[in-house]
Amino acid sequence: MNEYRIYILDDEGHVDAPSINVTCKSDDEALSSARKFLDKNIVEVFRGAHLVGRLVPTKRN
Repeated sequence: MNEYRIYILDDEGHVDAPSINVTCKSDDEALSSARKFLDKNIVEVFRGAHLVGRLVPTKRN
């Protein structure tokens, strides 16, 4: 199990809220967990200092 941090970014790409910490078995599981925070905002997932992925909503207003 690995520790991950999920960050929600504002429209300018800055962190908009405190990180959300999750424990997952894999990077793919962490990205799946992050999708629930993917509304109108970009979401980034980190494992330590490593950027696992950046999720961008399909439709942004």
